[in-house]
Amino acid sequence: MKTSPILFALMFALSAPAAWAADVTGVLSYPAGTVLPQGATVEAELRDDFAADVPNVIAHMETPATPPSQKVVLKLDAAKIHGHHPYSFVVSVKSAGQYILYTPQKYPVLTQGHQSRVDIALAPVPAQPETKPYGPAFEETYWKLTSVGGVPVAAGSLREPFLRLNAFNHTLSGTGGCNNFAGGYEAQGQTVAFKEVATTRMACPAGTHSDDALLKALQAARKWQIADDRMNLLDEKGGTVASFQGVPPQPVIGGK
Repeated sequence: MKTSPILFALMFALSAPAAWAADVTGVLSYPAGTVLPQGATVEAELRDDFAADVPNVIAHMETPATPPSQKVVLKLDAAKIHGHHPYSFVVSVKSAGQYILYTPQKYPVLTQGHQSRVDIALAPVPAQPETKPYGPAFEETYWKLTSVGGVPVAAGSLREPFLRLNAFNHTLSGTGGCNNFAGGYEAQGQTVAFKEVATTRMACPAGTHSDDALLKALQAARKWQIADDRMNLLDEKGGTVASFQGVPPQPVIGGK
């Protein structure tokens, strides 16, 4: 049976990869009368919300804050965009390490009928009952990998490498920048032993991840140390096998 030209064209269009924009633009509007401390910065991210529990940061940038309005452009790697995934443009303004403005709702972009440009209204971060400085704990903290085996994490990772430890059932999860991994651990005081760590086996371009190095570091780790917002995993001789930075919880963003 012959395929009609119209049907053939439709099949080709559905199978062809989408041509995504080279960047996404957020046009920020600040609350009326906003006066920011000197040195305040805008932190903008494009997030892949397909895995809602741990959003994947696709693009990130920081730039000086310039109220009352501002345009922020995030450069994209089109290869990281999946047509069936939802994406959101997330913005916050911080000064001296404290978040003072944020986006109280999600601003979807790119896929599912959304555009590459979006107007974003910033709002003050609600006052928090506790004012003590952020101090990450070994467990229940999003630990962003900064170096492994003495080598800084490559900026071109497909995903942000991280480690998270669940205190309730002593399980761990994370990624080295490409594949996900999961397993268990035993901890007593500042000693730790990671066990039965398994990983997905997706093929990853060389130089875009720290998967193998991070797994070796977890196997060698025997102790942990935390100073300020930094954590080091140490081997049995006291050498640092991996270093992390604790990421403080950000204000909850409304919307679904």
